[in-house]
Amino acid sequence: MRPLLAPSLLNALKVNQSHGQPRTALFELGRVFLSNGLDRQPEERETIAGLLSGVMGPGTWLEPSRPVDFWDIKGLVESLCLTLGGPAEFKIITDPPPWYDPAEAAGVFWADGARLGHLGRLAKKAAQAFSLKEGATYLFELDAELILERGWGRRPFTGWSKFPSADRDLALVLDEDRPAGDIVAAIFEDRNLPLVDLLLFDLYQGNQLPAGKKSLAFRLTFQSPDKTLTDDEVGEFCGRVTELLARRFGAVLRS
Repeated sequence: MRPLLAPSLLNALKVNQSHGQPRTALFELGRVFLSNGLDRQPEERETIAGLLSGVMGPGTWLEPSRPVDFWDIKGLVESLCLTLGGPAEFKIITDPPPWYDPAEAAGVFWADGARLGHLGRLAKKAAQAFSLKEGATYLFELDAELILERGWGRRPFTGWSKFPSADRDLALVLDEDRPAGDIVAAIFEDRNLPLVDLLLFDLYQGNQLPAGKKSLAFRLTFQSPDKTLTDDEVGEFCGRVTELLARRFGAVLRS
């Protein structure tokens, strides 16, 4: 009865390393058993965990390989959460699991503050305990049952649209202490938008902006399942987004 999934992933990583694999990406969905004390049955929870180790990138002159880092595992968890139906929040925690390096660990939280899980870099002592080769390894573990309970659940399959998509870039000026995750969560609240992708591709802070402000640039991709969107329709969708963000966060379009 496993209390966590990380050891299984790390044993699999060791096998991959012994076969000379320079990069490893693994995941597991399984049941863990959490202690409720000596006199009570353990609590069973469905859990999803993943691991990234080694290098990222194809290793060409155009895109050299680089060691995997914290932002890779964070981006992976962000994408997973959005795919399941809702954005997650990441916060520094004072009680990371002992197999993480506390300098590179964070908690993963639901919008109402409920803790979904954690992610971070594997500590050197933990890597040595599994006889892993030198190099960074990052893991995450999330409570799959909590994800289902909070309404993410199964989403019906939607066939791919045969109509073209349309991209629009929005550069927004807002308070520098406003997390980008708040903006992403607000945009996805409008379920009537035919929004199929959202990318944060630029952050600017400098003397071209007022003190205490920053600029975030997002690329929004719209696509209809049954028609080609017109420029006017895409413009209306962008207007709805900017109006919402202005009302909720005081965000303004960067000129």
